Amino acid sequence: TSMWVHSDNAKIQEAGLMAVTNIAVDPERNEVLAMGECELEAIISAARHFPLSEGLQEQTCVLLRNYTFNGGNIDIMRNNNLVFECLANALDQFPAKCGDRANFIIERLFE
Repeated sequence: TSMWVHSDNAKIQEAGLMAVTNIAVDPERNEVLAMGECELEAIISAARHFPLSEGLQEQTCVLLRNYTFNGGNIDIMRNNNLVFECLANALDQFPAKCGDRANFIIERLFE
């Protein structure tokens, strides 16, 4: 919820994405947690509000890539028509930081 409250602050958004990245994977069980539609909407909102923030775009790609290792999350991403737009922006704006991850996610979404 702090991401929604501070939606106008790129640094807080980036920190929120980092925090979610840290809890999205359970290393002891080697599992990726399920993502809800609200979580994806918050991630996409941050990416769309700050398309030129390299750190935020990179963190978006890191988080979404992690989430692709849970099949249910892929289905949720496929059903959101803004995911591809955000990945395309990250890939275009920051190919060195986001290119490999964005391409990996896109490939997973179209498997």
